[in-house]
Amino acid sequence: MFIFPIVNMGFLDKLLAKLQLFWIHKFNKDENYKNMILENPNAEYWRDKLDDEYYQYSHLHKSVNGQPINLKESENATRIVSIHASKGNGCEVVFLLGLTESSISKKWNNSENNLKYESLLHVALTRQKKSLYVGIYKNGDNINKRFEKYIDYKTSSSIEPKLDFLSKKNNIIKITEIIMENEQLFNSIRDNDIIQFQNFEDYINIEDDKKLIDWGHHLIRKTVLKYYIHYNLYKYNHKKSINNQNFDQMRTVYYHISTYTIQTFGYKEYYQKINRNISSNNNDKKTVDDKILPILHFDIMDRINSKYNIYLNDLKDKIKIIRKKIKASLKEQNLPDLDILECVILNYLLCIVDGKNNQNIKMVEYVSIMDVYKIMNIFDCIKQELGTENDLNINDEKFYKTTKKIHTIMNNYFEKLESEYPDEIFIYNIDHSISLKFDNLSISNNNNIIAYSDKYIIDITHIPQFTAINMKDIIIRCFLQYFLINLVDGKNKRYIDKKIITCIISLSSESPIFYEFTDIHINFMNEFINDILFNKYLQYHNQLYDFFIYYYNFNKLNCIEIILEQIIKYKNNIKNNSKYIEYINGFFDLFSYDDEDEDDKEEKMKNIISIVDKNNFINKLNKELKKILKRELRVLKLLPVILSEIDINLEDQIIEQKQKKTAEPLPFIEDNTINWQNNSP
Repeated sequence: MFIFPIVNMGFLDKLLAKLQLFWIHKFNKDENYKNMILENPNAEYWRDKLDDEYYQYSHLHKSVNGQPINLKESENATRIVSIHASKGNGCEVVFLLGLTESSISKKWNNSENNLKYESLLHVALTRQKKSLYVGIYKNGDNINKRFEKYIDYKTSSSIEPKLDFLSKKNNIIKITEIIMENEQLFNSIRDNDIIQFQNFEDYINIEDDKKLIDWGHHLIRKTVLKYYIHYNLYKYNHKKSINNQNFDQMRTVYYHISTYTIQTFGYKEYYQKINRNISSNNNDKKTVDDKILPILHFDIMDRINSKYNIYLNDLKDKIKIIRKKIKASLKEQNLPDLDILECVILNYLLCIVDGKNNQNIKMVEYVSIMDVYKIMNIFDCIKQELGTENDLNINDEKFYKTTKKIHTIMNNYFEKLESEYPDEIFIYNIDHSISLKFDNLSISNNNNIIAYSDKYIIDITHIPQFTAINMKDIIIRCFLQYFLINLVDGKNKRYIDKKIITCIISLSSESPIFYEFTDIHINFMNEFINDILFNKYLQYHNQLYDFFIYYYNFNKLNCIEIILEQIIKYKNNIKNNSKYIEYINGFFDLFSYDDEDEDDKEEKMKNIISIVDKNNFINKLNKELKKILKRELRVLKLLPVILSEIDINLEDQIIEQKQKKTAEPLPFIEDNTINWQNNSP
């Protein structure tokens, strides 16, 4: 079992694939290991599985909105789990990796921190039955210091500290997680009637509460739901002759998928290609070598009848079908009709063609190659259970039921809009994010669907399930999005002075939830966000003290100047300079004086010596943080007033539709603008 403080994408996708590859080789090419399985009486489960079938040897478990995880599927496999998910589970051998002070303590304030911190650390260190391997960072934090006496390397006092733990970015999903895990913060929302949770209880599907949805099935439901919401929105816009540039951009990405070349790679080359694609997406510079749809193979090409090779070839065929459907739909000004498996594969392809750095892709948005193979195996297993050779029948049956329900949901959505807002023409921003940015903090929402007209905004959240377990999590997130949309800056003029309607679409009900939060509670939210961010940034202060002490011991008189130089160096080196928290620089500036003045030197040393005491350092830094947050968050009280005074011109697209009543249809893409030749090998 592999345990991490936080389960996110990035390298965990690579680890999952590497573990799968490791076990495939053990079971298929290592004769000594195969003989050991045959002779070991405790290996009964795997004894009859030394064949050409596909087996999921490694599982990445992820809880979605606090819902329970189905661990049955990984009882005889290697698990990758968070510390939370590992509670009550043990394995012979455990690898505990990515362990840092901040990764464990980031969600709680001081009064809760010690107890929960120690409790989680205890859970993490007691999951092994035989052997425990712990990987820690040489960063001088609390975890590092605890393990010093057990590890033969330089002590933390001699380890040059890093600043890469600093970030001013605050995503609404992360803020929601902090609220849900902090009883004091959650109670303040509930007890002050900021959100009336009881208003949503009638929408809960009791049956869904009883289901254990593993990550694979959750991904299927989420992917199909998202695609067919987009499909129905596009179809409705086209039917109403509403020209929407967002859909044109979506079709452009689909067009790229239809022209890229399919190639297969081994593990190392595959992830090199993935990283190259991400880099070219970030830089918006693509060469012919970048225009490739890579597929991972498991290096057992000599076994033609192996399910791994069968799935590989099936996947290539599926991608060719998807590309063919995309080309046909582009000619007809539509989005393609896709079955369930094709929706999942398309999402994987979108991550390759249009995805940015996958370290920043949220787990709930990312489809990896291992997800694709797992879901192909799910359909294959269902086919075998039903005794049919035609997996398309199973796919089509499930597809029909699911998509029929989504079409019904979306028809109900459009009927609601036409009955309640008959004169409004809505423009849809697909996968749109909005944010507020200051010197020391930024707050942003996850990519959502936001519809806007000249009077209304509809903030659409789509989730596979809406249950008693995740209801509060979802509603808090929706309220935070409502709060953020109310406070967007002047760049988002299309959102100013409009009534905001929250819409929740899920497979739990055929009727979308429409809800209007009646008050932004600006004074409460100002203090509330202040508390959240203060507690978040507070976690950095112990490490900043270690950062200071390291350079103080190195050069007592000039340590502040060296620290300021290190800060500048760090800011210049990080990929995104905007994520740095400026108050850190300002704090150390307080202790910088003119070196040419002897009196200044003496005063400087007194001040520096005063913060050698850790309590003094932390207290002074806390005061600086409080001052900065108060200054920056004070703007939130004024922002709605400031924005309402701006002379707003309605969106050109809306004005154009109003004047024309019937707009021109989307421009037809002529054959001569697209190379329709199939580039697949």
